[in-house]
Amino acid sequence: QTRRQLKELQQKIGMTTVYVTHDQSEALSLSDRLAILFTGVIEAMGTPLGLYNSPPSETVGQFLGDMNFFDCTSQPSENEGIRAIQVLGISVDLPEMPSNQKVRMGIRPEAFAPKGCHEYNGSGTLEDIQFEGEVWRLTVRVGEETARMSLSPSYGIDPPKPGEVWEFSFSGGSLVRF
Repeated sequence: QTRRQLKELQQKIGMTTVYVTHDQSEALSLSDRLAILFTGVIEAMGTPLGLYNSPPSETVGQFLGDMNFFDCTSQPSENEGIRAIQVLGISVDLPEMPSNQKVRMGIRPEAFAPKGCHEYNGSGTLEDIQFEGEVWRLTVRVGEETARMSLSPSYGIDPPKPGEVWEFSFSGGSLVRF
């Protein structure tokens, strides 16, 4: 309520305001543009949505919200001239990437959905699940990798119990390359 009122007041009087905060939610909700500083140096500047969806570094990505990170190596894809990486055991095409290049990828927990909702589908063993009202928080193991996933109860499905298989999906556009 207070954040909305502050933003409305700022827009009404047309005043440029500089907020200094360590609260990511406050920064994202009140700002038209963000400057993120670490140790006194500007690490990133941009719109809240732009920086959240496409952070320029792992540090910025993690600072603005939870994010999973995976070390990958590009390999030839089934599609001619395209390279692919393995993310959670799923082959994801990455155009314009040399073969055998190491790359670090990130994906936010809320980018995951039940199987069939997005283009890339996979499965893993549910290690932990917590219900937090508006969201289920899942920890899923796929081989040697673990991913945190957030699932809205609005999907109307009952998540599995720990130890059971969870089938998930994500969009290639939700992956961030670092």
